[in-house]
Amino acid sequence: MLKNVKHDYIRLNTTISRKGYELLEKYRKEFGTQKAVIERALEVFDSMKNPQLNASKDVLWVQLKESVDQVAISKRMLTHLMGGDVEKALVDNASQYLISWYLGKPIEEATIDEIVDAIKVVYEATNVFRRIDVTHSDDNSHIQMVFWHTMDKRVSDFCARYFKYFFENVLKCKVVYYTQNISFVLHIEKPKNKK
Repeated sequence: MLKNVKHDYIRLNTTISRKGYELLEKYRKEFGTQKAVIERALEVFDSMKNPQLNASKDVLWVQLKESVDQVAISKRMLTHLMGGDVEKALVDNASQYLISWYLGKPIEEATIDEIVDAIKVVYEATNVFRRIDVTHSDDNSHIQMVFWHTMDKRVSDFCARYFKYFFENVLKCKVVYYTQNISFVLHIEKPKNKK
């Protein structure tokens, strides 16, 4: 019997929140044990706090957008903007491709509510907007979206026009917008024939 063998493990006894426990159990099914989940979570946390130790592009992107305030936009839009062609950047609107990719289906098969939810998720993830607030009218015929960013009114003006073009020309909605220094608001009226 190996009674005097030292193991490289430390025993922990602690309590966690119910949400923490639910997450632990959710990932235990994937990783096999609670110990494996905790160890992997600590490794991921450490790599996020010390990106220079990890070459993961995902971790690096999180660090870039949070620490260095970087945003992601399409190469086509950047090319148009750098060439001074703002109108072309509005018309060559990549949102429909990005949203179709995110939803995993053609934009024609998506509801307007699915598209709005996708815009919120994708554009917050790319750090173009730090927050997008969405409210629906009681009868669900109108949507209000408030886009918050950390840039200036020129960005509000361009992005409001960009999304107005997308909603009106791709989704056939009616849109009214107004802009401020660090935000803009879209009032979207859904077409009668689309959910």
